[in-house]
Amino acid sequence: MVFDNCEHLIEACAELAETLERGCPRIRILATSREALGVTGEIAWIVPSLTMPELDELIPFETLMEYDAIRLFVERAKAARNAPAFALTEENSPSVIRICRRLDGIPLAVELAAARLKALTLEQVTTRLDDRFSLLTTGSRTALARHQTLRATMDWSYDLLAKNEQAMLRQLSAFAGGWTLEGAETICRPLPGSFLPDSGKATIEGSDVLDMLSNLLEKSLIVVEQQDAIARYRMLETIREYAREKLKENAEDSAVRDRHLEIFVQLAEQIEPMLHGDQVIWFDRLEMELDNIRDAIEWAMGSGSDGNSQQFESRVEAGLRLAGALGWFFEKRNRTEPLDRLMQLLAQPKAAEQTKWRAKALNAAGFLNLTVGNYPEAKRVLEEALVIGRKLKDKWSISWALDFLGAVADFQGNYDTAEAYLKEGLALSREMGTEGNFAAGWSLTFLGDLFLYRENLEQAQSLYEESVVLLRDLKNQSMLAYSARRLGHLALRKGEAERATALFKESLLLNREVDHRQGVASCLAAFAKVAAVSGNMIRAAQLSGASDALLTEVATPLYQPDRIEHDLNMEIVRSELDDAAVAAAWTEGHAMSLEQAVALALGPSGATDRTKRR
Repeated sequence: MVFDNCEHLIEACAELAETLERGCPRIRILATSREALGVTGEIAWIVPSLTMPELDELIPFETLMEYDAIRLFVERAKAARNAPAFALTEENSPSVIRICRRLDGIPLAVELAAARLKALTLEQVTTRLDDRFSLLTTGSRTALARHQTLRATMDWSYDLLAKNEQAMLRQLSAFAGGWTLEGAETICRPLPGSFLPDSGKATIEGSDVLDMLSNLLEKSLIVVEQQDAIARYRMLETIREYAREKLKENAEDSAVRDRHLEIFVQLAEQIEPMLHGDQVIWFDRLEMELDNIRDAIEWAMGSGSDGNSQQFESRVEAGLRLAGALGWFFEKRNRTEPLDRLMQLLAQPKAAEQTKWRAKALNAAGFLNLTVGNYPEAKRVLEEALVIGRKLKDKWSISWALDFLGAVADFQGNYDTAEAYLKEGLALSREMGTEGNFAAGWSLTFLGDLFLYRENLEQAQSLYEESVVLLRDLKNQSMLAYSARRLGHLALRKGEAERATALFKESLLLNREVDHRQGVASCLAAFAKVAAVSGNMIRAAQLSGASDALLTEVATPLYQPDRIEHDLNMEIVRSELDDAAVAAAWTEGHAMSLEQAVALALGPSGATDRTKRR
């Protein structure tokens, strides 16, 4: 016996199923419903979305029709009345994939999108999916009303929810990329110490969040996944967009987005001190929340249209706190996007007040500008951070502004200025005791660079080694990787190739551990120098090409000290090999995968070059 569409009569269907089972022991019932009946002996099977290619997955064109969503779209597009003959081609397949992914592989949504090809091109359908509920409205006249448009389907599911479940679905739509149970509990109720004006409004009281979350899960409105032994929940994007509309209709958007912003300000400030030590676990935690962090910063930056100047000012300050706390996290990724957002946030008139939050955000912006090679802009924002830090007598802001300004001056070749900044920063960080060890490690490393440039190798080694000891004790992977690599270059300068290789390997493994692509590229360039010193110029050119490919991928240059070593090394390679041989080896390295390049760097030295020398 088949029970179809039980959700609106769930209790009656459950009672009937149980009665039939008692009276007819051999009966088998197949029930379709948004949620399980909840009767004895029931086996629930969640019907998944249609299969479709993963995001950014490279799929051979000839295999695309093996995916359910692609096949359904193509079949319905061909059947669309008055539509030109439709065929999936290599040229139009990226648009078809984007449509299916944006619609989460929901069969009705895919069918309705394909039907729109009667009047629109694929590209027009793709661009209009931001307003999918207006676009996807032309279903079969003979279907049930709730199956004729995407909005009607969502309205049907939403209206069957209890009031508190509706409220929770609306409020969970504030999350982008998922949330934890703790996040769900917090988004429904104000945080202790709530600091944004609207965050105490639109709360859900008197209900157990876990029970409501479980109900939404059973009704297929959210999904659960396990990530690193933590249950994370998310909505399909179509459901989230619908719930966001309902959030605005109920005038809850401002309050809930404020609470969402507060959640991630507090998370960032709790994690920030941990980023000075063992970074792996905390980088992974922040990576899971990256979409939420982006949305929170966007809200802080773009919520001024509500006309309330005081509220907007508070949100901008919260945005400065959030972005300023995450400089080290943003630095290990592609920095362009977070840096652009941070600079836009700092440019807001409401962000101009000289507070410690502005100073911290300016330091983060200066650091990120430094890492992408924009030294004039780095210098400008860091000088402002230093002024504010001195005015407020904020040792942290002063210390980091001095350290970063020292690195900027170093990278620009102003070594005396760099030394003055770094020595003042080192003295201040030492005044802070163990809490200042991370900043001290930075100062010592870059002071070591200055003495290395001046050929004072013993002093440089002493400074590098002191930095490495501090950073190893902190277990700070990314900064330790830089210091170890600089110590390796010093060892190579002294003719200690074996020690240099061991230090470069440590730096490479540390950077791989935290997925620091710029650091990995710098290590590949360092191994290229080992290869050149060993007489293997082809290998040196290959590793340099692989390093350049990785830097291009993350849109980031080498740090200037690494660039100096790289350029000197390539001069040696070009003096030994003809141009054609250098170009061929460089191109070969540039085409390597990251795994291939790392294997080449860590592998045996290999035979000497057979290519014709100059």
